[in-house]
Amino acid sequence: MFGQWARTDDHERDLNNLEREYLAASTAHHHELAEAERQRRRKLHRLNATLAVIAVIAVVAALGAVGAGVYANNQRHSAELSRNEALSRQVALESRLMRADSPELASQLALAAYRIFPTTEATTALMDATAVGTPTRLVHSPGSMGVAISPDGSSLVTSTADGIARIYQLIDEGAPVLTAEFDSGSERHVSFAVAFTPDSSLVALGGSDGIELWSVNGAEPEFVTALDTEGASIHAAVVSPEGTVLAAGTPDGGVLRWDISNPQQPISLPPVEVDDPLSVAASAIAYSPNGQLMATSAADSQVKLWAVSDAASQPSEVASLLLDGDGAIVAMGIAISPDGRFLAAATSATDVQRWDISDLDAPLVLESFTGFDSWVNDVAFTRDGRHLAVGSSDQTAQIRNWSDGAIVSSFQTPGLVTSVAFTPDEQTLIAGASDGIARLWQVPGPVVEGITGVVFQMRYNNERDRMIVTAGRGDRAVHVFDVSDPSKPTRLSRVEVDEHSASGDVSADGEFLAAGTLEGDILLFDLGDGHAPRQVGQLSNNGDSLIPSLAVAPDKSLVAAPSYAGAYVFVWDVRDPEAPQELPDLDLGGGHGEMIDFSPNGKLLAAGSSASEFKLWRVIDTTNFEPARGDFGTFSGSVPAVKFNHDSTMLAVAGGGGDNIIRLYDVEDPDDVTILATLTGPRSEVTSLDFSPDGRALSVTAGENIWLWDVTEPSEATVIGTPAAYEGRVNDAVFIGDGSRIAASGWSHHVKVWSTDPESAAAEICRQRGTPISSDEWDQYVEGAEQFELCE
Repeated sequence: MFGQWARTDDHERDLNNLEREYLAASTAHHHELAEAERQRRRKLHRLNATLAVIAVIAVVAALGAVGAGVYANNQRHSAELSRNEALSRQVALESRLMRADSPELASQLALAAYRIFPTTEATTALMDATAVGTPTRLVHSPGSMGVAISPDGSSLVTSTADGIARIYQLIDEGAPVLTAEFDSGSERHVSFAVAFTPDSSLVALGGSDGIELWSVNGAEPEFVTALDTEGASIHAAVVSPEGTVLAAGTPDGGVLRWDISNPQQPISLPPVEVDDPLSVAASAIAYSPNGQLMATSAADSQVKLWAVSDAASQPSEVASLLLDGDGAIVAMGIAISPDGRFLAAATSATDVQRWDISDLDAPLVLESFTGFDSWVNDVAFTRDGRHLAVGSSDQTAQIRNWSDGAIVSSFQTPGLVTSVAFTPDEQTLIAGASDGIARLWQVPGPVVEGITGVVFQMRYNNERDRMIVTAGRGDRAVHVFDVSDPSKPTRLSRVEVDEHSASGDVSADGEFLAAGTLEGDILLFDLGDGHAPRQVGQLSNNGDSLIPSLAVAPDKSLVAAPSYAGAYVFVWDVRDPEAPQELPDLDLGGGHGEMIDFSPNGKLLAAGSSASEFKLWRVIDTTNFEPARGDFGTFSGSVPAVKFNHDSTMLAVAGGGGDNIIRLYDVEDPDDVTILATLTGPRSEVTSLDFSPDGRALSVTAGENIWLWDVTEPSEATVIGTPAAYEGRVNDAVFIGDGSRIAASGWSHHVKVWSTDPESAAAEICRQRGTPISSDEWDQYVEGAEQFELCE
């Protein structure tokens, strides 16, 4: 301020020298301070600018770090997904490779693959696990084992090579529940035999240390007594039908007996003694239902029958049945039918030898059951005597028709099957094997045997839950099944058709069957009684050609069949099947006929042909058919299959001849047919098509696979899975029940049933699995993933 005053109005001249020096010094200092302030401000400005840049860099760096973190997380997630997908496919492959030999483990691996990641391969493996007769497994220590079912059907007892017996409670749905286990108390004891008393209160356990009685009435098994075998080991045990006598077989073929009316104080009875010991350490015993006879493997190449009505007396031989075969043949297991008429012997001659023993003075030899690759070890009848269970060292357990030996069911195991038994309700077959595992199969299961020819066509009717299977080449019949339980088809009847061309169809109400022949005829049957179909009419094309396929109108008014010799379709009015009326042929345009189908509403008829096209007609009435119009597209080869969905709005058409495509058409307006989608994937020619009842899924058979598509949105159709458990060329497949299962058949002569819903398949596996996959099995087959519970 003083400087400012001095500069105004020339006040500086009024200052003295000292004042002027002070002013100059003060002004210089002020200038220094000002310059210093300017420097500070410039530095501050530069610092602020620098800090701003740093802040920006820091923000950018922070954003970069976040982005890098997100990127890294995304990369890790992507890598984990890729790893899980790859592992899922690998485990699914392991499941497929062991499916034939060890389906019970394969099913758990399929479920593991699906839980790791639901790849198409894992979904396929999961579906396939439901189509191969997967048993419940009960794992014990390795070695031969015996199994016995309590007569009241409530319990299963297993005896194993480690001398331990286990009691399981049998439940209607799900795996048996282990309730108790007990052993002989001897480290040397090896169990070979197990038997219940008729009242299910006692169990006899036989083995290397002899035989013991245990009470199984209470919550815990109680030791009752050890029977004196004079040091002999016991290989078989049976209790008489009245429950008073225990018979125990020794390895030389002898039989020791005790009166066990008072189990605490058993009384020795006269034994069955042998002069010449068996050449193989084995024993087989069976009582007749009335307890009057006992059959034993008392000598090489013989089964002997003994009168034992007076238990206190020495058994007397009443008949000797000679075993057929080279060398010394031994009966490894024996069973007498519930009516006492028949005897079956499982033999070391790799067969089941059979007799009618109604007349003991002249037993009648029956035809043996053959087809086994090794010794047959055990046999067991069902309660009605219609079926026989057979266990063999060829690693199979089979169920055969007693009347003709036809295989009803066949199950493969990794071990030699040493014992078999049915539950009293005959719904479960149980087999013990040399690997120490007891396996339980539900019967009938998903594999339907008993068809002796190649199956070409299948049809299903949902009103009566009936499925027909047409077979030729060695069978020439139509097989009729009840599929009210879709997981267990049961045979109703077999309709003989002379010169059957393996073509057929069933009406919408399930009461009318049409079956084609090689000579061009179509036989008509009334299926009102599925057990006794009755022929009611016959159609003929005058020998023009065989009948490759045919279709019955939903209201049973028409039957249509393409010619295999020319480009036309035969049509008949069959409202009166006893007096059918032939109608004018329909023109196919070229080639010969392939598959044909009526729409479920009866208003449309579609037919494939060998001439790279298909035809579609409107059905105005029984005598008036008009061609539909629209964009049908073109095919490079034949059109082997056509199929309508259930609401008659969509048509699937398959192209063959190297094309192997499936086209979906909108046919709601027959005058404006349009293409909805074209599906690709099958490498073999398509042989059949079918829609699920809700129209959301499409099945396609091609080669050895069934392709399943989700066609909810036709333009975005995706593959659900490609089941391949049929193990042979699949000719046809149909959805059954509510569509959650599919049945298929073909060149392997049997029918298999799959679950098509992965979660239902998973629940089915969990419900029936029994012993879970072990840590060792997990480490071997699911390498690289930490074990987790499959069935939470």
